[in-house]
Amino acid sequence: MGMPNRAPIPHGKKKASQVRDPSISKSMPITQLAPETEAALKRSKQKGVLVAASALPDKIYEIRIHGAEKVDPEAIIPLLETEINQPLNEEKIAQDIRQIFKLGLFTDVQVKKEQGPNQSIILTYELTEKATIFKIKFDGNEEISTEDLTEAIDLKAYQIASMHRIRDNAEKIRRHYAEKGFLLTHVAYEVKPTKASDIEESDKLKAPDFVDVIFHIEEESKIKVEHITILGNKAISTNEIKSRMQTKEKHPLSFIMQWGFFNEDMLEIDGLLIEQLYQENGFLNVQVSKPRATLSPDKKQISVYISITEGSAFKLGNVSFSGDLLNYSEDSLQDKITLKTGEIFNKSEFGRNLSAIQEVYQDEGYAYVNVIPNTQIEEEERRIDIELEVIPGPLVRFGRFDITGNITTIDEVIRRELRVYEGELYSGSMLRLSEQRLNQLGYFESVQLKTKPGDNPDVLDIEVEVKEKKLGQIQVGGGYGTGGEGFLFQAQISQNNLFGRGQSISGTVLWSAYRRIFELQFTDPYLTYLGPAPLSFSIRAYDTQRSFVDYSRGSSGGEIMFGYPVGFFLRDVSAKWYKNAPRGLEPYVPDFENLRFFLSYMAERVQIEDSLAGVNYWGWHLNQPRYTTSLKPSLQFDQRNNRIFPTAGYFFEVRSEFASSYFGSVLLADLENKIRDNSKPRGIDSGLNFLRQDAEANNLIRWGINTRFYYNFDSWFPLKNWVLKLNVDFGFLDTFGIALVSENFRLGGVQLGAPTGLRGYFFQSIGPSINVGQQNSTEPIRNLVIGGNKQFLTNLELEFPLIRSINLFGVGFFDMGNVYAPDEGLFYVGSGDFKERYKGYHDPLGFFYGLGLYSAVGFGLRWFSPMGTLRFEWGFPLVRRPHGTPSMPAGDSSMQFLFTLGQSF
Repeated sequence: MGMPNRAPIPHGKKKASQVRDPSISKSMPITQLAPETEAALKRSKQKGVLVAASALPDKIYEIRIHGAEKVDPEAIIPLLETEINQPLNEEKIAQDIRQIFKLGLFTDVQVKKEQGPNQSIILTYELTEKATIFKIKFDGNEEISTEDLTEAIDLKAYQIASMHRIRDNAEKIRRHYAEKGFLLTHVAYEVKPTKASDIEESDKLKAPDFVDVIFHIEEESKIKVEHITILGNKAISTNEIKSRMQTKEKHPLSFIMQWGFFNEDMLEIDGLLIEQLYQENGFLNVQVSKPRATLSPDKKQISVYISITEGSAFKLGNVSFSGDLLNYSEDSLQDKITLKTGEIFNKSEFGRNLSAIQEVYQDEGYAYVNVIPNTQIEEEERRIDIELEVIPGPLVRFGRFDITGNITTIDEVIRRELRVYEGELYSGSMLRLSEQRLNQLGYFESVQLKTKPGDNPDVLDIEVEVKEKKLGQIQVGGGYGTGGEGFLFQAQISQNNLFGRGQSISGTVLWSAYRRIFELQFTDPYLTYLGPAPLSFSIRAYDTQRSFVDYSRGSSGGEIMFGYPVGFFLRDVSAKWYKNAPRGLEPYVPDFENLRFFLSYMAERVQIEDSLAGVNYWGWHLNQPRYTTSLKPSLQFDQRNNRIFPTAGYFFEVRSEFASSYFGSVLLADLENKIRDNSKPRGIDSGLNFLRQDAEANNLIRWGINTRFYYNFDSWFPLKNWVLKLNVDFGFLDTFGIALVSENFRLGGVQLGAPTGLRGYFFQSIGPSINVGQQNSTEPIRNLVIGGNKQFLTNLELEFPLIRSINLFGVGFFDMGNVYAPDEGLFYVGSGDFKERYKGYHDPLGFFYGLGLYSAVGFGLRWFSPMGTLRFEWGFPLVRRPHGTPSMPAGDSSMQFLFTLGQSF
C-alpha cells in the first residue's frame, strides 16, 4: 500500500512552518504530514527527503526536494501526488509540477529519475526559486510622495519577486494616481540584481539572489472636468443631478476641495447615485447609461456625458403585513413607515423604514429577523403595493465577548462602557450605543463591534475590535504670539489613558510675556463605585502669572473634585429613546448616564501687581494677597461623540462657585499674616518679601451656563469631515459690593485659560472702564478697562480639512459677545442711554446697537501637529470702536492676528 502524504490537521495542533514572506504563508497548504510520511523523513535524516522502509524493484524508493532555500522543503511534500513504494506515474508527476508552480515561488521545476538499490527508483524534484526583493524604489514621482506610494502597494522588501505581483502593484500605483486626478500617469517597472555593495553580510546569508524593484513613473498633470452634460432628464433638473454626483466640474477652489478633477472610479459611482436620486423621486424603472468621457486634444481636460431614460414616477399604494408578527400589531409596525399612501415612492426612505421594522424585532432578541417586501406594480395607475412578510427567526442571546486591538488598554476599561452583556437577548441599538460610548472616550482611532456565530445556533459572540491612539505625549514647542504675547515656550507631558486604566495625568509649562503657567493634574473617572455607578476623582495644582493690559495677576492653588452620574437611574429611559431614534439622530439622543454632578473644593492665593507706573485703583488691591476658598458645584451633560475631538453631539453645563471665608480662606490669610509678622524680628524679611500687605479673604458667588453643539455633514455632504461648532457661554459674578478687578470678566482675543474668546479685538480690551487719576497731578487722567460682572459670548465655527495627510484644517468663524458692568443690564436691557454712551461705533449689521454685542468674523488654520494643536487665526471686527474711544484711544484695527496653542472648544 502507498503512504498518503497529507492528513487534516487535528484541532489545536500547529500548522506548517512559518515563513517570512506573507505571500508564501498564504500559498502554503494548511496540512500536516501523515505519520507514515513523518517516518519516511526520519529514516532519511535529511530535510526534504523521503525514504521507503525497503527498496523494491520498479518502485519509488526515495523522493528528494532540492533547491528550496526560502521555503522549508518539507512544506512542498504535502503537494505531491507521487508517493514512495509506488510505481512511477507520469500523470502524477505532471500534476506535482503544476501544484508546485501554483505556489508562484519558483521559476523552474524539473524532475530527475535515477536508479536506486535493488532496481528501485529515486526521484529528485529540482526547484529554481524566484529572487528576493531587497529594495522597492520609485522614480519620477513628484506629485505624490514615496511614503504615500509605499502605503498604496502591498509589495514589501524580503518578499519573493513574483512578476504577477509586481505587475499588480504597478497597476495599483497607476490607480492611486488616477484617484488623485492624474489619469494619464504611466507606470512601468524594472527588476534588476541588487548591487553587492548594498547588501550587508547578514542579508547575504538570508538570500544570495536579491533584486531591486524599480517603478518608473511618468506623471502627467491632473485632468480637470470641463463639462458634465446630462441628456434625457426632464423631471429632475441638471443642477440637482450634478449636486448629487461626486464628480464635479472644475472650480476656482479645486485645489482646496479637490473638486473638478477626474476620477474614473468616482464616475462609476455617479451612475448609481443618479439612479438612486431618481428612485427617491418615484422613478423605479429609470435607466442611467454608463458615463462617457471625452478627452480634449491637449489631454488636460475631459468632458463627461450621461444619458438618462426616466420612465414614469410611481406612488406608494397599500402597505400590508404578513408572516409572524409576534406580539406586535400591524398598526404599531405601520408607525415605522414614514412614507404614506399616495406619496411619491422613495426607495431609499422605504429602505430605511424596513430597517426600522427589523430593528424593532432585533431589539427584542430576534437578530436574524427578515422583512421581505413583496411588491406588486400597477403600471397603468403608476402605483406600487407592498406586502411586508415578517420572518422573525429564533431568539438569540449574546455569548462570549472578545476584545482585540487593545495593546495598552485593559479589558475592564472597555467592558465598563458596554451596554450589552453576556447572556442577554440580542439588541442592535444597544450594540451601537456601546460603540458610541467607546468612541466618546477619545482613546481609540476606531471602534467596531462585530457579531460572529457562537457555540450554539441561538448565540452570537461579540468581537470588540479597537485601534488605539497614541495618547501619551511629550510636547516641547515655541512660537511667537501676537498682541504683546511675544515669544512663548510650552512643554507638556500628558497621558490620557494612563497604564491603560482610563486615568489621565498631565503636566504643563507655558511661558510668554503674558503668561507663566505651571499646572499638574490627575483624573480617574472610575475611582470607586457608589451603588451601581462610578465616582470620578480629579486633583490639580497650579501656579500662574497672567499679565493683563493694566495689571498682572499671580495665582497659585489647588483643586480637588468628585463627580457622580446622577442620571444613572434613567438609563432605561435612554435605552428606550435610543431604540426608537432614527440612525442619523443617535448621537443626539440623551444618554442620561452622561448627566453628572461635580463638586470641587478650591483654595487659591491671588496677588495683583500694578503694570502702569503711577496709576492706582483701590479695586485692584495692589500687592495684597487675597485668598479664595470655595465650593464649586456643577451639573454637566456631556453628549459629545468624542471628548477630545468632538464632531457630533452637544455639551451643557450649569456651573457655580461659592467662595466664603468660612471655607478656610480667612485661616489661610491669618496664617500668612502671622508668618510675615513673626519673620521680621528674626531678620529674614528679605526672604519673605512676597508677604506684603495684610492678606484678606474673598467672598463671592460666581455662576454660569455653557452649551456647545457639534454637527458633521458626513451623512449627506459630499465633502467629509466638515464640522459645524457652536459655543454659547454666560457668566455672572457677585462680590457683595467689594470691587475685585482680578475676578471680573473681560473679552478680546483668545481668553486666557479658555479655548476661545472674542477674536478680532485687542487682547482683554472689551469690558467696562473707568477714569483713574495718577499720583502725579500733572499727569492726565487714565481710562482703565476693569471688566464687569456679566458676560455673554458665542462662537460659531466651521472646521474643514485642507491637507489630510498632515492633519491641516481650515476654519471660518463668527464671534459675538460683550461684558457688562454691575449697573448695566445684560445686552444693555434697561440701560436706555447706552447708545449715547457708546456712540460713534461702526456697526454695519446692527449687532451692537441692536443687541449690545461686539461681533467679528474671521478664518484660520489649525495644524494638529505632533507637538499639539497650533492655531493661526485672523479676526476682522464687524463692530469697531472709533478713534478716541476712552478704553481704546486708537480705535479698533481692521484685523487682529492670533497664534495660540491648544484645541478649540
